[in-house]
Amino acid sequence: MGSSKIYSISDYYLGELIGEGLFGKVYHAKPKRGEALSPAAAAAAATTRKGNVSYPSILPNNVAIKTMDKHEIMKQDKSKMVLKELRVLTKLSQLQLGSIHIVQLFMSFVDSQNLYLIQEICIFGTLAIIRKDKMVSPDEIRFYSAQILTGIQFMHLHSVIHCDLKPENIMIADNCIIKIIDFGCAIDLENGIDAKEIDFVGTADYVSPEVIIGGTSERVDAIDVPEDGNNSALPHYSSEYAPAIDLWAFGCIIYFLFCGESPFHDASEHLTLKRIIQYMQQDCTLQEKEGLIKSFSNDGVLMQTTMDLVEKLLIPHPKDRLGMGNDGYDAIMTHSFFDGYDWHCDHTPSISKSSQPQIKTATTKEQMQDGSTLPFDFFT
Repeated sequence: MGSSKIYSISDYYLGELIGEGLFGKVYHAKPKRGEALSPAAAAAAATTRKGNVSYPSILPNNVAIKTMDKHEIMKQDKSKMVLKELRVLTKLSQLQLGSIHIVQLFMSFVDSQNLYLIQEICIFGTLAIIRKDKMVSPDEIRFYSAQILTGIQFMHLHSVIHCDLKPENIMIADNCIIKIIDFGCAIDLENGIDAKEIDFVGTADYVSPEVIIGGTSERVDAIDVPEDGNNSALPHYSSEYAPAIDLWAFGCIIYFLFCGESPFHDASEHLTLKRIIQYMQQDCTLQEKEGLIKSFSNDGVLMQTTMDLVEKLLIPHPKDRLGMGNDGYDAIMTHSFFDGYDWHCDHTPSISKSSQPQIKTATTKEQMQDGSTLPFDFFT
């Protein structure tokens, strides 16, 4: 009977491995049935399986399946992080209309070995891959940056702070649409804020100074942070300033798209963190790296407007960052960097095909592995 159907990995044909994480893998997959889930089965599944996203009546022909080994999750004491990602993605996916810039979660289920998240697939890889393969044009950077900001605005509107925005967590889907992924470090302000929730667990290159100052992990214990000077005025975590964490990362990402590295990148994580602290204490500036943007473009106005936007997003005190004032995100959208960009238009970008690196994936049912024949240790 459809109402008693429990969906599992055997309901999918598994294709190419398209991503890996600390304790999980992401596969290109196809539902075995052309019609995917019937409306009746979808309704029954949605009411009988607590904690899952409501099943769509029709699944896309191509999806991404994120598999996470439950034993490895428990071994690394990351169950809280995984459940947080599931809850946040469920919330954002269930919101009416949702956002095209947040990866869509269609459903989730478990078996004795794994937790599975069925998500929309992003076939063109990450911003990190695109920028590594080639330099992108200023128009492309503006287009990608505007979409990222729109996604950030949507998250913050619904009280979600990502806390680990970086090029590797931003995917490119069809028509060069940005999709923000990986919500394992996210916080939902509707549930209150806990300093331990946003301790420094992300990538050093994109972490804000207030997260470093308030961090308790071993990764920041070795950083010499004097108690005097500018950092003494930095607030500890609060819901009021939490959105500024993502705005700092946004500034770093814009810089990365132009220069190919973050503004504070150094030979090691330790040195990167020290550089951020030095910047916070005004012992170094971004101007020393202006040459990277100059080498990208001979356009002096472009360099000036880009550096102005980045510097305003990277103001050390979170309350003073662009976007945190009374004008909110309008202050960013109306910045001269975005001159000519129509925020009210559904853009059809004229992005060069060379900026869309193809990721090898299986494309037909015959090329897919039959998920029902795979041993569970295939995922470990």
